[in-house]
Amino acid sequence: MVNDTSNAEYNSMVVYEELNSEEKYQRHTYVKGDKVQVVFKCPDPVQNLVFQVKDGLFLDYFDSPTVDEKWGKKEKLNSFEYELKGKTDNHLKNGYWIEKKYSMEYGKNIIEDGNYINGVRNGEWNFSPEGPVDMIKKFDKGRYLSKSYP
Repeated sequence: MVNDTSNAEYNSMVVYEELNSEEKYQRHTYVKGDKVQVVFKCPDPVQNLVFQVKDGLFLDYFDSPTVDEKWGKKEKLNSFEYELKGKTDNHLKNGYWIEKKYSMEYGKNIIEDGNYINGVRNGEWNFSPEGPVDMIKKFDKGRYLSKSYP
């Protein structure tokens, strides 16, 4: 699904995966009202994702007021491929968040930190591939404005 009218940095989501064989089938997706749930082929339900469609955006949806999740393979001692840490309000990310995830821009996992307002990025976001901040992106209520290098 793609939102062609959105100026957000991320305006699309994969919601269908072609089934070539039972072994390659890794996830399936349900759309229920304003929620999109991605269910991975794994016994751990923590790895499943839920997104809320709001104002034309696909936003992370959480049941708990505080999030500190780690998942994926361990890269190093007590370090996982993916991590999310922050607070939610009305099921959406709000306030300061730290996220470790794969970056298409860098082609590897990096650490990002910054603020969310009602599920969308706002203000300056720091991007750290290895060590100190390498790039800063500015957002205004989810809309990407600019990037700079410290």
